[in-house]
Amino acid sequence: MITALRRFLVDSWFGRALILLCFIAFVGFGAYAGLSGSFSSGADVVVIGHEGITPQQLGRAIDQQVVGLENRGIPTAALAQPGAQQEIGQEVLRNMVIGREAALAARRNGISINDALIRETVFSMPEFRNARGQFDRQKMLTLLQRNGLDENYLISQTKQFLFTEATLLGLGDSAQVPASLTAMVARFLTQHYVVDVIELPFEASTASLPQPTEAQLHRFYDNHPAQFSAPELRHARIVAMTPDTVAASLQVPDKIVHEVYVERARDYNQPELRSVKVMGTSSAAQAQEIAQAWRKHADWKELQKRFPQAIPVSLDGARREDLPDAALAKAVFAAPLGKVTGPVRTDSGWAVLLVSVITPPHLTTEAQAKPGIIAEIQKLQGPALLKSRAKAFQEAVAGSTNLEKIPADLGAVPASGRLDAQGRTEAGMPAPLPGTPTMQSGIVRQIFSQRKGALPHVVTLADGSAFAVLVDDVVPSHPRNFEESQADVRSAWLQAARKRAQNEQATALLQKAKTGSLAAAVTATPLAPQLQKDQVVTHLKSLPKAPQLVASALFRMKPGVPVMLEAGGAFWLLEVTARVPAPATEVEAVQRQLTLRQQRGMQTDLLDSLGQAYAHEVPPEKFNPALFRQTLQNAFQQLGIAVQQPARQAGTP
Repeated sequence: MITALRRFLVDSWFGRALILLCFIAFVGFGAYAGLSGSFSSGADVVVIGHEGITPQQLGRAIDQQVVGLENRGIPTAALAQPGAQQEIGQEVLRNMVIGREAALAARRNGISINDALIRETVFSMPEFRNARGQFDRQKMLTLLQRNGLDENYLISQTKQFLFTEATLLGLGDSAQVPASLTAMVARFLTQHYVVDVIELPFEASTASLPQPTEAQLHRFYDNHPAQFSAPELRHARIVAMTPDTVAASLQVPDKIVHEVYVERARDYNQPELRSVKVMGTSSAAQAQEIAQAWRKHADWKELQKRFPQAIPVSLDGARREDLPDAALAKAVFAAPLGKVTGPVRTDSGWAVLLVSVITPPHLTTEAQAKPGIIAEIQKLQGPALLKSRAKAFQEAVAGSTNLEKIPADLGAVPASGRLDAQGRTEAGMPAPLPGTPTMQSGIVRQIFSQRKGALPHVVTLADGSAFAVLVDDVVPSHPRNFEESQADVRSAWLQAARKRAQNEQATALLQKAKTGSLAAAVTATPLAPQLQKDQVVTHLKSLPKAPQLVASALFRMKPGVPVMLEAGGAFWLLEVTARVPAPATEVEAVQRQLTLRQQRGMQTDLLDSLGQAYAHEVPPEKFNPALFRQTLQNAFQQLGIAVQQPARQAGTP
């Protein structure tokens, strides 16, 4: 996980730009609204020159970095792993320092930013544009106010970004990757291996198998004793505490439920919604042409091509108040479903529209919303509540040698039963253990590493979940006699016989293929329909459903030489019939991707070098590690991600 974060934060050009643009995206997301009071402004985390990075600035940047990580597919749960949050905080702070150093370098070198450029940059920010794509000052002020910011802050951050762009990001664009290198790698990765392949699963053998005799079964039983032994079974008492179990114990007062319901009245009391496409124009004649073309079944994309001067707008699930023009809103909510309406006179000109979806109004009463509100509050409070009860849980386990004195109000759940080292019951079914699969695996490992009768102790996992076990009975592994195992012995004997028969068939087919080809060997045989002929495989495109052993062997095979492999419960017969270069278009597409990735890596290296050079000129100073740790903890707590301590190793007190 740490490697994945480091690759995103350090090796990603997007990661660098994200930090420098965090104040812009932050305003757009509004993710940190109302949280500015969570950070102290009485000191700086670090000082660069005469400017410091405040806890509030660092907290905002961490918040936006987490949003970026989640948008890139890294799950929120992974961010609670030990070290992950520290990694994020350090890289965010590092990138902010580099940005400040770049801005100072710009000033030292006489680079100035005038008001016109700042104005142009702010006006171009998509977060501040209205539905017609124009800069909307009121929208800008609303977004800034919602996030506790003002115009002066926006101007200062825009100015710093422009400084940084001039001395850092702009220079990064100069990195170039040798085309000869990426072309050579692209040709290697895209070379076509044309393969004939046939899979013969063991269980698919059509050979007629005789029923085994008693003597054969006894011999098979004697030759495979480990296969017919009863596993060791252990009986254990378990008590577990997870975010979900703790959350379920949280009592949410009706007053809180009511306050949330009132706050979300817009969601629970939903008026009629409409999805609509609008073509806007200042010309009545052109609006008439658009309406005629649209009614003649011209599609949305075609309309935009035919009338490039018109302004296309598409809204999904819009309320009446979402539409910026009163006349347009009236027309949209009066228009019939699925029919072109207009031209309609609006405040800004003319509009032609088509309503594609009408969602009727819907009212959710407080009683109906209550279970969902409670569940949501419990889920949000679960991680923090779990952390606050961790010490009480440890004390309860320490004071209960048999795990029967754990207070019910802690939110811990008990369980008990007999299971084997694979987590199965005596009947061979998965044991109903509490918690996530990770906790369940940890419980099984602890049960089979802990001595019988040893005092229980708390084992804490990465997400803060915890459990304790008491092993009170052990049934050692022992051989089952032939009578007990007879059904399993017969099944195993037949399985081995089917594999042996399929092996003989595959070997005979291989010998025949060596005298000609695999395709010729299966021609006019019952196996002909199973042959996958002329399959194209590259280093970027594997053979469908082939095990790793088979997929990797293809690239080492000589053309025209058939091979037999055993993998994935089957015998595989393969023959590479040709190795040919990929089409030029395929090679060029891969080369473009390689060039882009390599260029991003070179850009990152260049940024690192420049950042270090700038930092050498004005070294950062007065770093406050305690304030950094507190800021990091506050940021993740406000995001609802628990700050976890390193997990205790299983088997330690």
